Amino acid sequence: MTNETQIRNSIQNSANAIYTCDESGFVKFYNSAAVKLWGREPVAGKDLWCGSLKMFGKDGSYLAPDKRPMAIAIKERRPVYDEEIIIQRPDGSMRNINPFPYPLFDKAGKLTGGVNMLIDVTELVKAGTKMSEAIERYDMLAKATSDTIWDWDIVNDKMLYNEGITKTFGYESSEIKDVNDWWKKNIHPDDRLLVSRALDRVFVKKRQNFQLTYRFRCADGTFKYIYDRAFIIFNKQGKATRMIGAMQDVTYQMEEEIRITKATNDAQESERHQIGLELHDNVNQLLTACLLNLAMMKKVAPGKNIELAAASQGYLNTAIAELRKISHRLAPVSLNKVSIKESFDRLITCMNVNNQFSITTHFDDFWETGISNEIQLNLYRILQEQLTNTVKYSGATTIDISVTKRKNYISMKVADNGKGFDPTRIHKGIGLTNMEKRAQLLSGLFTLNTSEGNGCEIIVAIPLDNNINMI
Repeated sequence: MTNETQIRNSIQNSANAIYTCDESGFVKFYNSAAVKLWGREPVAGKDLWCGSLKMFGKDGSYLAPDKRPMAIAIKERRPVYDEEIIIQRPDGSMRNINPFPYPLFDKAGKLTGGVNMLIDVTELVKAGTKMSEAIERYDMLAKATSDTIWDWDIVNDKMLYNEGITKTFGYESSEIKDVNDWWKKNIHPDDRLLVSRALDRVFVKKRQNFQLTYRFRCADGTFKYIYDRAFIIFNKQGKATRMIGAMQDVTYQMEEEIRITKATNDAQESERHQIGLELHDNVNQLLTACLLNLAMMKKVAPGKNIELAAASQGYLNTAIAELRKISHRLAPVSLNKVSIKESFDRLITCMNVNNQFSITTHFDDFWETGISNEIQLNLYRILQEQLTNTVKYSGATTIDISVTKRKNYISMKVADNGKGFDPTRIHKGIGLTNMEKRAQLLSGLFTLNTSEGNGCEIIVAIPLDNNINMI
């Protein structure tokens, strides 16, 4: 077999389309891969791209005969390494091609034509497009969630971040060196052991999911609370090779929880202190006076005993009333034994001891059947909290309270004619926050309507069916 025959056979069996042409661009030889790529046999004695076979640039513009890669290679007598082009086949389908045309010369240096190899990169382009779309969706999702996405190549100990590392923490990607060590050093010193142990447990137990809250240092030196969650990939040997995760800034939520916890503790301590004062300065004094009267009864004339007994009875009745008022503040009467209306009326009486408010109430005529004790107790606590706020801060003279029941929910409205406030300027106190959380825990809605000089109104709506979520 001659060298020429071997070359022809190699070309014919090549997976890439190969053809030769004369100096005019007419096709002289082509392999089977070329026919498959073109979708038809070339027309004898004519340019390959005549008729139904067309060529376009990467931007979709039609390429005139003198602008095609082979024409340029022949004209300029040099190989042309052009960028991707697109061909349209007779059936209208498009293929993405990388052309590699070379001019051919005889021994005397005369141009005799050219040879062109066309590499079909259509599937690669499609894959690249899908990858680009996936990356675009990934970036859009990352922006939508405001999370910092990270990818840790455990085998090569390399870590990559998306732009969230800049937006959330203030670091530029270019300034981050030795990323894994850098990440570990920026974990709050008090949290490093926690994070290290959590990671060790995940790797040892081969868990694919990881989530943890810890503090991370920002570029300005401050720390943010982050909720970090990740997915771990293990190889066949059970060794972790890669982790992909998202760091969510939860600083506000954590600080709010800390604030609420502190405010709750302060409120409880204040309540205990107030109860202690009332017991010591009021109830204790009344009982002490009663004891003194009882002791004096042994020493006074018989006629005087009646007066001392009557005074002692008065002290005891007052002490009992004070204790009842304190107990109502600490815990409502058993809601199993009385109606919502009765328990609310008793609470209102205790809160309006001096009749400083004109209070009107409206209760729908309904039985408590279907209204759980949990709902009744939370409505009681919300009313108690709002009445406390009204007494302390509102300067109101009238209070309107209504409780209505519909088929699927129960609603309570409490409104006063006090001075109100601007909710956009005044941060929610522990009382308002507690009321809102109580409603949300029961899948209900809490609405606050107030403004400066226009009183304050709260509306609570709680579903009676656990399957209904009003939030």
